[in-house]
Amino acid sequence: MKKTVLALGLVLFLTCPNLKAQKPEIDTVALQLLERMQMLFSNNNNLSFTMKTSYDIVSDDLGLVKHSDEVTLLASLPNKLLVESNGDKGHLKLFYNGSRLVLYDFEKNHFAMLNVPKTIAEMVDELQFSYGIEFPAGDFFYPDFVSDITGSVQKLSYLGISVVDGKECYHIAAKTPDNTWQLWIEKSIYHLPVRLVVVYDGVPEHPQYQADFENWNLNAFVHRGLFEFMPPPGSDEIKMLKTTANK
Repeated sequence: MKKTVLALGLVLFLTCPNLKAQKPEIDTVALQLLERMQMLFSNNNNLSFTMKTSYDIVSDDLGLVKHSDEVTLLASLPNKLLVESNGDKGHLKLFYNGSRLVLYDFEKNHFAMLNVPKTIAEMVDELQFSYGIEFPAGDFFYPDFVSDITGSVQKLSYLGISVVDGKECYHIAAKTPDNTWQLWIEKSIYHLPVRLVVVYDGVPEHPQYQADFENWNLNAFVHRGLFEFMPPPGSDEIKMLKTTANK
Protein backbone atom coordinates (compact mmCIF):
# COMPACT_ATOMS: atom_id res chain seq x y z
CA MET A 1 0.00 0.00 0.00
CA LYS A 2 1.47 3.16 -1.22
CA LYS A 3 3.48 5.44 1.05
CA THR A 4 1.73 4.46 4.36
CA VAL A 5 1.80 1.63 6.85
CA LEU A 6 1.51 -0.61 3.83
CA ALA A 7 4.16 1.28 1.81
CA LEU A 8 6.10 -1.85 0.90
CA GLY A 9 9.76 -1.79 -0.30
CA LEU A 10 11.28 -4.46 -2.60
CA VAL A 11 14.59 -5.77 -1.25
CA LEU A 12 17.41 -5.35 -3.77
CA PHE A 13 20.67 -7.13 -3.13
CA LEU A 14 23.02 -4.42 -4.35
CA THR A 15 25.98 -5.32 -2.17
CA CYS A 16 27.13 -7.97 -4.63
CA PRO A 17 27.07 -7.26 -8.40
CA ASN A 18 26.51 -10.95 -9.16
CA LEU A 19 23.24 -11.10 -7.25
CA LYS A 20 19.95 -10.13 -8.89
CA ALA A 21 16.96 -8.58 -7.16
CA GLN A 22 15.00 -11.16 -5.23
CA LYS A 23 11.82 -12.11 -7.05
CA PRO A 24 8.77 -11.62 -4.80
CA GLU A 25 6.57 -14.60 -4.00
CA ILE A 26 3.05 -13.59 -5.03
CA ASP A 27 0.14 -15.92 -4.25
CA THR A 28 -2.39 -15.53 -7.08
CA VAL A 29 -5.37 -16.15 -4.77
CA ALA A 30 -4.24 -13.37 -2.42
CA LEU A 31 -3.71 -11.09 -5.41
CA GLN A 32 -7.23 -11.75 -6.75
CA LEU A 33 -8.75 -11.01 -3.34
CA LEU A 34 -6.95 -7.67 -3.16
CA GLU A 35 -8.09 -6.81 -6.67
CA ARG A 36 -11.72 -7.57 -5.80
CA MET A 37 -11.48 -5.45 -2.67
CA GLN A 38 -9.99 -2.61 -4.70
CA MET A 39 -13.08 -2.65 -6.92
CA LEU A 40 -15.09 -1.66 -3.84
CA PHE A 41 -13.33 1.70 -3.74
CA SER A 42 -13.20 2.08 -7.51
CA ASN A 43 -16.94 1.58 -8.06
CA ASN A 44 -18.42 3.44 -5.07
CA ASN A 45 -18.25 7.24 -5.08
CA ASN A 46 -19.77 7.84 -1.64
CA LEU A 47 -18.99 5.53 1.25
CA SER A 48 -18.57 5.56 4.99
CA PHE A 49 -17.29 3.24 7.71
CA THR A 50 -15.99 3.23 11.25
CA MET A 51 -12.71 1.90 12.61
CA LYS A 52 -11.69 0.77 16.05
CA THR A 53 -7.93 1.07 16.18
CA SER A 54 -5.30 -0.02 18.67
CA TYR A 55 -1.60 0.70 18.48
CA ASP A 56 1.56 0.37 20.52
CA ILE A 57 3.62 3.32 21.73
CA VAL A 58 7.12 2.57 23.00
CA SER A 59 7.68 3.74 26.59
CA ASP A 60 11.19 3.93 28.07
CA ASP A 61 9.87 2.68 31.43
CA LEU A 62 7.12 0.24 30.41
CA GLY A 63 8.02 -1.02 26.96
CA LEU A 64 5.06 -1.28 24.61
CA VAL A 65 1.95 0.53 25.85
CA LYS A 66 -1.34 -0.09 24.07
CA HIS A 67 -3.49 2.86 22.98
CA SER A 68 -6.76 3.07 21.05
CA ASP A 69 -9.03 5.38 19.07
CA GLU A 70 -12.41 5.16 17.35
CA VAL A 71 -12.62 6.71 13.91
CA THR A 72 -15.58 7.57 11.66
CA LEU A 73 -14.85 8.21 8.00
CA LEU A 74 -17.04 9.60 5.20
CA ALA A 75 -15.62 9.88 1.67
CA SER A 76 -16.86 11.28 -1.60
CA LEU A 77 -14.33 9.96 -4.08
CA PRO A 78 -11.94 11.04 -5.32
CA ASN A 79 -11.48 14.33 -3.52
CA LYS A 80 -13.62 14.86 -0.43
CA LEU A 81 -13.13 13.38 3.01
CA LEU A 82 -14.42 13.81 6.55
CA VAL A 83 -12.72 11.96 9.42
CA GLU A 84 -13.50 12.18 13.13
CA SER A 85 -11.27 10.45 15.67
CA ASN A 86 -11.85 10.19 19.41
CA GLY A 87 -9.56 8.37 21.81
CA ASP A 88 -6.10 8.46 23.29
CA LYS A 89 -4.88 10.92 20.65
CA GLY A 90 -7.69 13.28 21.59
CA HIS A 91 -10.89 14.32 19.85
CA LEU A 92 -10.00 15.48 16.35
CA LYS A 93 -11.85 16.12 13.11
CA LEU A 94 -10.41 16.42 9.62
CA PHE A 95 -12.18 18.27 6.80
CA TYR A 96 -10.95 17.93 3.21
CA ASN A 97 -12.86 19.57 0.35
CA GLY A 98 -10.53 18.87 -2.54
CA SER A 99 -8.22 21.84 -2.12
CA ARG A 100 -8.07 22.72 1.56
CA LEU A 101 -7.58 20.57 4.62
CA VAL A 102 -8.57 21.60 8.13
CA LEU A 103 -7.64 19.69 11.28
CA TYR A 104 -9.74 20.70 14.30
CA ASP A 105 -9.02 19.83 17.94
CA PHE A 106 -12.25 19.75 19.98
CA GLU A 107 -10.53 19.76 23.37
CA LYS A 108 -8.24 22.73 22.70
CA ASN A 109 -10.70 24.48 20.36
CA HIS A 110 -8.07 25.30 17.80
CA PHE A 111 -7.58 24.40 14.14
CA ALA A 112 -4.95 24.35 11.41
CA MET A 113 -5.52 24.90 7.68
CA LEU A 114 -3.43 23.62 4.80
CA ASN A 115 -3.60 23.94 1.05
CA VAL A 116 -3.22 20.37 -0.19
CA PRO A 117 -3.38 18.38 -3.47
CA LYS A 118 -6.65 17.66 -5.24
CA THR A 119 -7.18 13.96 -4.53
CA ILE A 120 -7.46 11.96 -1.31
CA ALA A 121 -4.44 9.84 -2.20
CA GLU A 122 -2.22 12.87 -2.85
CA MET A 123 -3.51 14.57 0.28
CA VAL A 124 -2.65 11.51 2.38
CA ASP A 125 0.88 11.58 0.95
CA GLU A 126 1.24 15.24 1.87
CA LEU A 127 0.09 14.63 5.45
CA GLN A 128 2.44 11.72 5.98
CA PHE A 129 5.62 12.91 4.36
CA SER A 130 5.45 16.61 5.16
CA TYR A 131 3.68 16.58 8.52
CA GLY A 132 4.23 13.08 9.91
CA ILE A 133 0.52 12.32 10.28
CA GLU A 134 -0.25 8.60 9.93
CA PHE A 135 -3.30 7.65 7.88
CA PRO A 136 -3.40 3.84 7.54
CA ALA A 137 -6.97 3.70 6.19
CA GLY A 138 -5.91 6.04 3.43
CA ASP A 139 -4.16 3.18 1.66
CA PHE A 140 -7.46 1.90 0.33
CA PHE A 141 -8.01 5.14 -1.57
CA TYR A 142 -4.98 4.73 -3.81
CA PRO A 143 -6.25 3.69 -7.25
CA ASP A 144 -3.12 1.62 -7.85
CA PHE A 145 -2.45 0.23 -4.38
CA VAL A 146 -2.65 -3.41 -5.54
CA SER A 147 0.02 -2.90 -8.19
CA ASP A 148 2.12 -1.08 -5.60
CA ILE A 149 1.91 -4.13 -3.35
CA THR A 150 2.83 -6.65 -6.02
CA GLY A 151 5.76 -4.52 -7.11
CA SER A 152 7.27 -4.19 -3.67
CA VAL A 153 6.49 -7.05 -1.27
CA GLN A 154 8.87 -9.90 -0.60
CA LYS A 155 6.01 -12.33 -0.07
CA LEU A 156 2.21 -12.20 -0.41
CA SER A 157 0.25 -15.23 0.82
CA TYR A 158 -3.31 -16.50 1.13
CA LEU A 159 -3.71 -18.19 4.53
CA GLY A 160 -7.23 -19.61 4.18
CA ILE A 161 -10.60 -18.90 5.81
CA SER A 162 -10.71 -17.32 9.26
CA VAL A 163 -13.57 -16.03 11.43
CA VAL A 164 -13.36 -12.43 12.73
CA ASP A 165 -16.22 -11.05 14.86
CA GLY A 166 -18.53 -13.76 13.58
CA LYS A 167 -17.72 -13.09 9.91
CA GLU A 168 -16.05 -15.61 7.62
CA CYS A 169 -13.03 -13.88 6.11
CA TYR A 170 -10.31 -14.51 3.59
CA HIS A 171 -7.01 -14.16 5.45
CA ILE A 172 -3.99 -12.83 3.57
CA ALA A 173 -0.56 -11.71 4.75
CA ALA A 174 2.53 -10.04 3.35
CA LYS A 175 6.15 -9.59 4.34
CA THR A 176 8.25 -6.51 3.56
CA PRO A 177 11.73 -5.44 4.64
CA ASP A 178 10.26 -3.25 7.40
CA ASN A 179 6.98 -4.80 8.46
CA THR A 180 4.58 -7.71 8.28
CA TRP A 181 0.91 -7.06 7.65
CA GLN A 182 -2.23 -9.15 7.63
CA LEU A 183 -5.62 -8.36 6.14
CA TRP A 184 -8.95 -10.11 6.68
CA ILE A 185 -11.48 -9.59 3.84
CA GLU A 186 -15.11 -10.56 4.33
CA LYS A 187 -16.23 -13.61 2.37
CA SER A 188 -19.12 -11.87 0.64
CA ILE A 189 -20.03 -10.28 -2.66
CA TYR A 190 -18.53 -6.95 -1.57
CA HIS A 191 -15.18 -8.22 -0.22
CA LEU A 192 -15.15 -5.63 2.56
CA PRO A 193 -12.03 -5.15 4.71
CA VAL A 194 -12.72 -6.45 8.22
CA ARG A 195 -9.37 -6.22 10.01
CA LEU A 196 -5.88 -4.94 9.32
CA VAL A 197 -2.85 -5.74 11.49
CA VAL A 198 0.63 -4.34 10.92
CA VAL A 199 3.75 -5.39 12.84
CA TYR A 200 6.60 -2.90 12.49
CA ASP A 201 9.52 -5.32 12.32
CA GLY A 202 12.00 -2.55 11.59
CA VAL A 203 11.21 -0.68 14.82
CA PRO A 204 12.65 -1.73 18.22
CA GLU A 205 10.25 -3.97 20.21
CA HIS A 206 8.11 -4.49 17.07
CA PRO A 207 5.05 -2.36 17.87
CA GLN A 208 1.73 -3.29 16.26
CA TYR A 209 -1.19 -1.44 14.74
CA GLN A 210 -4.67 -2.94 14.38
CA ALA A 211 -7.80 -1.55 12.75
CA ASP A 212 -11.21 -3.25 12.83
CA PHE A 213 -13.64 -1.97 10.19
CA GLU A 214 -17.37 -1.76 10.90
CA ASN A 215 -20.62 -0.12 9.78
CA TRP A 216 -19.88 -0.03 6.07
CA ASN A 217 -22.25 2.08 3.95
CA LEU A 218 -21.51 1.90 0.22
CA ASN A 219 -24.24 4.39 -0.67
CA ALA A 220 -23.69 7.03 1.99
CA PHE A 221 -25.59 10.30 1.99
CA VAL A 222 -23.24 13.12 1.16
CA HIS A 223 -23.86 16.88 1.27
CA ARG A 224 -21.07 19.15 0.08
CA GLY A 225 -21.39 21.27 3.17
CA LEU A 226 -20.21 18.37 5.30
CA PHE A 227 -16.66 18.83 4.01
CA GLU A 228 -16.51 22.57 4.74
CA PHE A 229 -15.18 23.82 8.06
CA MET A 230 -16.80 26.65 10.00
CA PRO A 231 -14.65 27.83 12.93
CA PRO A 232 -16.52 27.40 16.23
CA PRO A 233 -16.93 30.44 18.49
CA GLY A 234 -13.75 31.30 20.37
CA SER A 235 -11.56 28.93 18.35
CA ASP A 236 -7.99 29.85 17.42
CA GLU A 237 -6.09 29.13 14.24
CA ILE A 238 -2.64 27.64 14.69
CA LYS A 239 0.12 26.74 12.27
CA MET A 240 0.91 23.13 11.46
CA LEU A 241 4.69 22.65 11.31
CA LYS A 242 6.38 20.37 8.84
CA THR A 243 8.44 17.50 10.17
CA THR A 244 12.23 17.53 9.88
CA ALA A 245 14.19 14.85 8.07
CA ASN A 246 15.50 13.28 11.29
CA LYS A 247 12.27 13.46 13.32
